[in-house]
Order: sequence, then structure tokens, then C-alpha cells
Amino acid sequence: MRYQKYNYQIRYEVVMAKVKNPYKSFERLSIEYNIVCPETIRYWYKCYKNVGDKSFKDKRHRVANKDKVKR
Repeated sequence: MRYQKYNYQIRYEVVMAKVKNPYKSFERLSIEYNIVCPETIRYWYKCYKNVGDKSFKDKRHRVANKDKVKR
């Protein structure tokens, strides 16, 4: 998948910036975060605009939460 080269932290920061400033264009964000293709950010935003989305959480974090539930 071509989006895998960006780590989750960068995705999270960019999507949060878009959530906090909805009027900021994808092109502007791509310049600020030095991401070549604005469409990449559009794709992330579409996938992750619900910031509580589990895909943003670190795997270790999820495992830790599972352990708490089991106890």
C-alpha cells in the first residue's frame, strides 16, 4: 500500500490539524507537513476523521487495554 511509508504519528498530527482547522486546505497541510501529495492527506482524513478510530492507537496500547479487561 502506498500510504504505509508515513508513520502513524505523522498521520495523526496531520488529521488532527485538519480536524482543528477544517478550513485549511489539503494543499496547505501538505506544504506544512512536507507531504508530497495532498491526495494522501485527503485519504487519511477520510479514513481517520473519527479520531477515536482504533487504527490510530498503538498496538501495545491495545494489548495493555485487553489485559486490563481480562483481569
